[in-house]
Amino acid sequence: MDAAIKDHTEAIGLDPNDAASYEGRGEAYSNKREWGRAIDDFTKAMDLDPEYGRTYCYCHRGLAYLNKGDFNRAIEDYTKVIELNPKVAAAYTARGGAYGGKGDWDRAVADYDKAVELDPKDAAAYNSRGYAYSKKGGWDRAIEDYSQAIKLDGKRANLWNSRCWARAIAGQLQEALSDCNQSLNLVPNDANTRDSHAFIYLKMGKLEDAIADYNVALGLNPNLAASLYGRGVAKLKKGDNRAIPTLNRRKEFDQK
Repeated sequence: MDAAIKDHTEAIGLDPNDAASYEGRGEAYSNKREWGRAIDDFTKAMDLDPEYGRTYCYCHRGLAYLNKGDFNRAIEDYTKVIELNPKVAAAYTARGGAYGGKGDWDRAVADYDKAVELDPKDAAAYNSRGYAYSKKGGWDRAIEDYSQAIKLDGKRANLWNSRCWARAIAGQLQEALSDCNQSLNLVPNDANTRDSHAFIYLKMGKLEDAIADYNVALGLNPNLAASLYGRGVAKLKKGDNRAIPTLNRRKEFDQK
């Protein structure tokens, strides 16, 4: 990416009005997660060539705003994309993500509905809608969407973990355990999946197994709050009051 940025910068020096060079450098900055610089370059490209911007830059800049956490600006850009071309399913999925970032899950679901309508084979849209339903407490609907995403793209470990978690919350513990195992078969060293696996054991009352899994998750990610909390709960259930300081490290624990 650094070499790409250098080349695009040199091209801009030779032709300061070349929108494509700004757009290309913006993409390179995005790949480096330098969102502010990416946004500046995408904006410059659109200023220089509005038609070029219509084709490329609103989507790219919207993604940069989304990753930067500026959800309102991301919504503005993706709304512009949709106005220019209402058939771009990915724009609805991305705008849904921005609404979700604001906690507006109803609007997020509406956008994901439209994305799925336009592209019924988009696993990302089903996955995102499943997550939105989970945030609304609609676990059955979440499981349906995660299942559809898995049908479309069953090689993604995170999809299996998402359904594992939803099933665990819904009390479908054996099915959840199967999903987590499938996720771990695909990516053995994922802390989040190991945390989900531990949570299932915790709900089953298998405290030693839960603690062992939480230890593995924390070995992979020592700052994983969910695992710190879950391990503390498991230890307390075993009568170990030394777990209380660990529990205090987690102020919010959402569903668990």
